[in-house]
Amino acid sequence: MSRAYSLPIGQTRTSIGTIFGTGTNGVYLEKLRNISKSLDGSFDLSTGEMFVSIEWGSFDNGLSVLPNTTYDVEVNSTSINPGNQMFEKRVSGMFLGELLRIVLAELHADPAVRLFHSSDLSTGFEGANPIPLFRPWAVDSSILSTAELDDSDDLTILRQKLHQITGIASVLVSIDDARVVKVLAHAIGRRAARLGGMALGAVILKSERLWSVKKSEETPSSPNINENQCSNVTDAIPPLEGEATRCPMPSLSKCRPCSIDVGVDGSVIEFYPRFDAYMREALRAIKGIGTEGEKKIQMGLTKDGSSVGAAIIALVAAQQA
Repeated sequence: MSRAYSLPIGQTRTSIGTIFGTGTNGVYLEKLRNISKSLDGSFDLSTGEMFVSIEWGSFDNGLSVLPNTTYDVEVNSTSINPGNQMFEKRVSGMFLGELLRIVLAELHADPAVRLFHSSDLSTGFEGANPIPLFRPWAVDSSILSTAELDDSDDLTILRQKLHQITGIASVLVSIDDARVVKVLAHAIGRRAARLGGMALGAVILKSERLWSVKKSEETPSSPNINENQCSNVTDAIPPLEGEATRCPMPSLSKCRPCSIDVGVDGSVIEFYPRFDAYMREALRAIKGIGTEGEKKIQMGLTKDGSSVGAAIIALVAAQQA
């Protein structure tokens, strides 16, 4: 809502909203005719559309398709809601730092790896308390951003961050230790982003707004219909024989991409370097989107979108009351 409000009139309207922060979720604009659930209360029927909250944080709680490592299992078992929000536990900022901490603690304990063994961690305590490396849920996810960003030869910034986050003195963290942390943090962050891209891609395909059937007079060399009106125009285009108006599987000879605007919010996508780029990697890999479709997906950061959007909705509701 906040993203749509801030765009100039006439620009592609926002039809999808996502958040990648402490938690993760998505909403998208759906045709009322496709909503089979009974809807209570009164609402405006004139647009024929309604935003639907997906609650994709709970996607695949049964783990039929999501990746599931031993480290994911431990994060889930020690969380406050075991067995729930399984997608969120692989994507959101609440869990990524703990996932990295578990891996680092295991590699430190493994005599074949000896991570941080140049450091004196024999006691593993700060006074009466375990250092954060050995304390569940004590490692902040911001370390992943630092690891992704620090490309220096000696990884000084990352080593300093490791001291702040894990309790290990930076002078006792070797360059090799820091390189291991950088590789692991990158793997965790990139996996989170690609899973986020997968979720966004699934919603884009479900919305059927990315690909539209060309009018019979359109040719590859002719000008396209105004893309800002693409989703509206395609509803009025008679379908080709044997095909729906929308093109769920694009054919370059019969379909063309329409611009889709996605509002994004949250500390992970805002502060984790290249998070959106890794999401786009996943989008390009999805059958039905590909390279051409990915180019038409606009993602715009909307800071504090949840609170601003709620305020806009409250204002509109008050004016209609």
